Amino acid sequence: MNIRDRSKGLENNKLSLTFYSKKDFVCPVCEYEHLHEDLRRGDGRLISADLTDELHRIYDPSPKYGAVYPLIYPIYVCPSCYFAGFNQDFSNPLVPIDQLKNHRDARKKLLVNILPDVDFTDNRRLQEGLASYVLAIACYDFYQDDAFPVFKQGLCALRAGWLCVYLHRQMPDQQYLYLSKHFLRKATFLYDYSLELEIKKKQIIPATFFLGPDVDRNYGYDGVVYLHGMLEFRYGMRENSQKRLEKLSRIKMNIGKLFGFGGASREKPSAILDMARRLFDSVSNEVELLQVSQ
Repeated sequence: MNIRDRSKGLENNKLSLTFYSKKDFVCPVCEYEHLHEDLRRGDGRLISADLTDELHRIYDPSPKYGAVYPLIYPIYVCPSCYFAGFNQDFSNPLVPIDQLKNHRDARKKLLVNILPDVDFTDNRRLQEGLASYVLAIACYDFYQDDAFPVFKQGLCALRAGWLCVYLHRQMPDQQYLYLSKHFLRKATFLYDYSLELEIKKKQIIPATFFLGPDVDRNYGYDGVVYLHGMLEFRYGMRENSQKRLEKLSRIKMNIGKLFGFGGASREKPSAILDMARRLFDSVSNEVELLQVSQ
């Protein structure tokens, strides 16, 4: 049964976990018409649990629906040519279409070794969720600066790293734990590079974009600054102690600013302030140790 047939069957099924778009999405690269699957909300589908120090929301399994992973649905993917991106970038890509057409075979080969059995004509699993972010990272290489592609690649890499952890728990004999570390290190580099481009005013991250990093809440630019520090502290380069000292010293200053001006507010919730204080202390301790060892 294809997506179009399943979508008709699920249209009025309140017990279904997902639904399909009522309108066809036309791929701007190959003009393939398809539907997009998304997650239904409410009725006990999402049971929020902990928020990790990477601002990733954990969900307890639902008694009705089992394990639910909201992160596997946000990226739009063409099932034919594997063009992928966030909704606004999929519908109106700021990129020469010919480049994406020429990149079609490379996108498909990208998944051969790590996710050979993905199928975007069927309901999404963790595998399709991970594949969607891998494909989006590849596609954003071709986007113009106005689309701030580097930040979006960093966000995709971060979410891919999280999804790999879930896949590792299901299939511990596979390579997903290694892939998780790879994507989280990639996210570390991309968040750092994105902020560098922002300072140089080459790729400005607009406040209107959902900065996440997860799908449950937008922590805004403060969340980006905090997460940049957390990723660098946890996954950043350690081979060169002098460079690490320089990076952590800048991070210490930036993180200190997050909680240095006033208390919690709607724009700056207490959760991120508390995490920022803990990160500041951890970074400060390592900075002191690095200074002593110089």
